[in-house]
Amino acid sequence: AAFAVSFAALPLAANGQGLWAQGTSPPLARARKCILDGGKLDLYSKYRAQEPICLDVCPTGSVEAQSSCVAPEPSGWGEEAKEVMFTLHVPCEDCVEAQAALAGWLWLGMARLLHVPLEEMVASIFLVASDLRPTNDLEHFTLRKPREVPLLAEEGKASSGPVAGSWDFYLAIRIHTMRLGEEQGVNLEFKSLLQRDARPLVQAIGATGSVYMFEAVERRSHWKWGV
Repeated sequence: AAFAVSFAALPLAANGQGLWAQGTSPPLARARKCILDGGKLDLYSKYRAQEPICLDVCPTGSVEAQSSCVAPEPSGWGEEAKEVMFTLHVPCEDCVEAQAALAGWLWLGMARLLHVPLEEMVASIFLVASDLRPTNDLEHFTLRKPREVPLLAEEGKASSGPVAGSWDFYLAIRIHTMRLGEEQGVNLEFKSLLQRDARPLVQAIGATGSVYMFEAVERRSHWKWGV
């Protein structure tokens, strides 16, 4: 058995977009409530918590974008724009009903590590029974725009973690941002994630289970467009 679910872009917008994700994912629903109540999601400070903190004022060094405290964008016309693709893997036993909550925690955790607003990201879930691995091992799980060259890791650079449950949960996150360039300084967490090291994410959200980086790849974008 296998099935996939996509989260809409702009999941926290007050105009109703992404209501499926908000309604079924408590972490995203709480983040949206923070914004609707006039607060700001802290996606900039370093702290260990399962979900972002809601602030009245953004911390020094950050900027407010889409009601979130994030890294600033450089000046110019998009020379620092990046397209980034991360696919996370979580072996699990009882995650089918909790898939939206799990996706919300991981997605918000990635936004915090990268200091990027959710409006510059999209995500999709893929669940597959782990007993299918021997005959149907996953090669890639990615998100792409029509007519573009797929954003994929090199052959042999994508792999799942060990089997540790009845299900394999995958979360693909596509990012298009100018907040990860050299002007923003060295983001050590970003560099670790690109090396398929998920430990910064596990530590940031205080995860008790195993989280693995299935695939990670980036490329420079020559177009200043959103995801």
